[in-house]
Amino acid sequence: SFYFVGTHVSRPTFTDTDVEVDCIDSAGVRCWSFGSAGVSYNPFDLGGAGHHDEIPFRITYFANALYVVGATDVGVSTVDYAAFTFKLDASTGLGVPEFGNESSVLGLFTANYNTPGTGSDVFYDVVAYAPSAGSLRVVMVGDITQADGYPLGIVRSLDGQTAAADFFI
Repeated sequence: SFYFVGTHVSRPTFTDTDVEVDCIDSAGVRCWSFGSAGVSYNPFDLGGAGHHDEIPFRITYFANALYVVGATDVGVSTVDYAAFTFKLDASTGLGVPEFGNESSVLGLFTANYNTPGTGSDVFYDVVAYAPSAGSLRVVMVGDITQADGYPLGIVRSLDGQTAAADFFI
C-alpha cells in the first residue's frame, strides 16, 4: 500500500483546513478498509471545529503504524501553531488510542513550546525505528519560534507506543 497526506478544506464554509490521510493499493485503487468505509477521503480535524487549521508536512510508515507530523492552529492568535505528531493504525486508518497527550483526538501528540500567542512550533520530518527488541522510537525534527522571532531547530524523540517523552534538544 501507498499512504499519502495532504489537506482537506471543510465544506460548505471553507473555513477550516484539516489533515487528510489516504491509502491506495498496488493497483492504484483506494484502500476501502482504510478510514471511513465507503468514503473517498479520510480527514482528521486535529485542532477542533472552526478556524483551526492543520498543516501536515510528512508521513512515515513503520510497524503497521503511520506517523504524520506538522503544525496545528491552537487558536490563541494568528501566529500560534503547536507542533503535532499523529499516529494512525495503517490497516484501519484510525488514531491509535495509546499514543498521544490529547484526549479529544485519539493518537495525537501536540507540543507548544512557546508562550501561547507568541510564536509557532512545527515538526517537519519524522522517522520511526526499533532501537531494540520490544521498543519503538519516533524522532521528529522541526523548529520553534523564539522570543526574538527567529526559529530554533529542535529534535524531539518520543516512545513510539505511548508518546512519553524520550529526549528534546
